[in-house]
Amino acid sequence: MTSQKIMPGQIVHINAYLVTRHYGGSEEGGWWYNEGEVLGSTITSIDDPDIEEKKKWMFNIFADEEHGNIYSVLGGAKVEVLIQTSPAKNWPEVTPHYE
Repeated sequence: MTSQKIMPGQIVHINAYLVTRHYGGSEEGGWWYNEGEVLGSTITSIDDPDIEEKKKWMFNIFADEEHGNIYSVLGGAKVEVLIQTSPAKNWPEVTPHYE
């Protein structure tokens, strides 16, 4: 996901994702990548004085989805809440490949 420039007064989306790790391939001894599945989204203004509280609220809605550790061999899933300029969508759009 790329960094997004947010301007004062801009409408933003508070997007929640379930992040998991996936095996990319055996190149260079094996590599992995993260994948984000949309859990939910809401909109607000970047100037909203309660924006951090809304992020916490969004996290708390989906907190029970978290389990394990995505960086462990045992796996797991992590809830990540981001402030973004566009509505939530699953990422990556295309499965990465080794170059």
